[in-house]
Amino acid sequence: MNVKRVPFFYFIGELCITFEAGVLYANTHLGTTAEIISLPSYAGTDVTGTNVGSNYVGDFADEATGKVIASTLYDEGCDILFVAAGASGNGVFTAAKERQDVYCIGCDVDQYDDGERGDGTNIILTSVVKVMHLNVERQLQAILDESFKGKNEVLTVQSDSTGYIKATKRHQLSEDTLTKLAEVYGKVKDGSIVPPANFSEYTRDDFPGLK
Repeated sequence: MNVKRVPFFYFIGELCITFEAGVLYANTHLGTTAEIISLPSYAGTDVTGTNVGSNYVGDFADEATGKVIASTLYDEGCDILFVAAGASGNGVFTAAKERQDVYCIGCDVDQYDDGERGDGTNIILTSVVKVMHLNVERQLQAILDESFKGKNEVLTVQSDSTGYIKATKRHQLSEDTLTKLAEVYGKVKDGSIVPPANFSEYTRDDFPGLK
């Protein structure tokens, strides 16, 4: 697979800047030449009040618009769409299934089954996930230990609360890609790389680990 363009199809702004930073990191350190493709005609304001410049559905349940934006991005020559748009993402999957040699990255849960075309091929490269079962188990154990305390907490890679699907037959990544992902994941976990986010001081073009 010769991927030249990697657009981001998003609903949540934080995922946007983090994903774009990952593309820039790969271009800088891993020998890729990926492009981030934007459609300024689809813009809006996200849940934080931040202006989202492009590729924005604006609704978690608008499959029709999801398909329109995805189709337009694929027409622009995009190879992969990272779909973080709730049920609107189903429209993206539909657009991908109607084409050949295009792919999606799932979000929140393992979406490999959603990517089946019905002919033995699949549009899902992998999925980025929230590891909810692990955190539920931790809190249940805290209740049993009588150490549970109610609080707001941001769960990150440092507590293994986020990750990506790498189980056999649940992704379409090469062994080389899996090796590189594991290396980068480890650097994020140990703090060598600090990806930007909505409320951080860092930007897509300037964050620890990029240079």
